[in-house]
Amino acid sequence: MCLGLNSYAQLKPNEIDSGCIFIDSDEMPMLPKSVGDYQTYIKHNIKIPVRTDCSEGTVYIQAIVDTTGLLRDITLKKGICTAFNEEAMRLITNMPKFVPGKQNGKVVNMKITFPVSFKSEFYKD
Repeated sequence: MCLGLNSYAQLKPNEIDSGCIFIDSDEMPMLPKSVGDYQTYIKHNIKIPVRTDCSEGTVYIQAIVDTTGLLRDITLKKGICTAFNEEAMRLITNMPKFVPGKQNGKVVNMKITFPVSFKSEFYKD
């Protein structure tokens, strides 16, 4: 397995190993237009835990968007409290299928870090 950076930008499409995992690409993965952007998805789907030992912060979840648009290898990279960590994992695990990223016109695996912010404005209607 390899990890791609900008050094892959000069490769021809047929030189990219399908097992590579990129952290940067010509076209980043994105949610389908029918879902909206990432922030819209989070805002519409977040469930603020009622009982928690923290009030605000950002949880970081890392995952690979594979060449089919599915998320795999979902891991907690930086948490803040159990309730928020679990909600962030639930949000990311339940995300719809992505439009996969591309490098030199070829669909590639992409490692993405998703921030999930828990801020006081979420408590307001």
